[in-house]
Amino acid sequence: MLSDLELLIEYLPFMPLVTFVVSIIGLTVALVALTVAIINVRRKSGMSVKGRVSISNSAYAEDDYVSNITIENCKDKAVIIFEIYLMVGRNYYIELESFSEPNILKAYESYVARYSPVEFYASGMKPVDLNDLIKDSKVKKRIVLSTSQGRYVVKDWIKKWDPVIEQLHGKMTLGIHPVRYDNKLGHYGLNIKYAVKLINEDGKNIIKPIRLIDIDRPRFDEFRLTKSALSSKDNLAEFINSKIDEGIAKFTLVEVIDIEAVRLESINNGYSFNRQTLQYYGWFEHVVNWRLKNLLAKLILRLTKVDKGTYKKVGNVVVAAILTMLIGGFFK
Repeated sequence: MLSDLELLIEYLPFMPLVTFVVSIIGLTVALVALTVAIINVRRKSGMSVKGRVSISNSAYAEDDYVSNITIENCKDKAVIIFEIYLMVGRNYYIELESFSEPNILKAYESYVARYSPVEFYASGMKPVDLNDLIKDSKVKKRIVLSTSQGRYVVKDWIKKWDPVIEQLHGKMTLGIHPVRYDNKLGHYGLNIKYAVKLINEDGKNIIKPIRLIDIDRPRFDEFRLTKSALSSKDNLAEFINSKIDEGIAKFTLVEVIDIEAVRLESINNGYSFNRQTLQYYGWFEHVVNWRLKNLLAKLILRLTKVDKGTYKKVGNVVVAAILTMLIGGFFK
């Protein structure tokens, strides 16, 4: 067995390395602790609020107006807000909100408000015209908050991503929105043909949606529908009334509504029901193929620009056509 002194002498050459490793670990722990402390101090000190406004116009109003506003508290501390303004230019402040009691925006909390069109703007009792300034994109517009710490100008804008914007920029993106018709009957899909409003034996109002495939299906407990009954709204009403008269149906018919007619009246303007079936695009088609096609389109556009020489233009068109057939056909 080696004595303690012999062990110490044996491992003495490795002591500088051990000391270095321990020092590195200690320094790393200290830097991490310092970084966490700085982040916590920054998170709880000062004020950081992001914001966003939308300016709209209406056929019923002469002046453009702020239709909605969103502000977000980005700190781990509350912000007390008395008023919210939209600063137009450097010296015009449009009052958006004036809280009767201060609005306390808690840590990481957001505030969203919507506004209706305005009659007009006024300074004191004097009407003013802000339309030209509001519409001018060169005139800077910022959200200004009246807070417990004084005037605060919101500098950070809440970014909003929109697939339609990407689509307008020519990217291989398609923005899709659901379409629903507005009515008091509820919302039904394209499979529904009629809606039967009735009052049951308990006196409750009930709406039964009816599909064209509901022939001989138990849509009603007392009877089955027929093909003739489903051929039109009037035939369906007549069929149901006949079952009521015969004493088979134990409810009162209120109305038969042609959902298809309601749908066509509400949403068919501008829409075609010849729907396009969409296909799946993988990463290569969506990213690589789109970029190559976009570059090709820009190249063709540049080549087909009007030049000084007619012969040069004809030659460029020929080159562009060849490129289109070769590259476009390859990446189809």
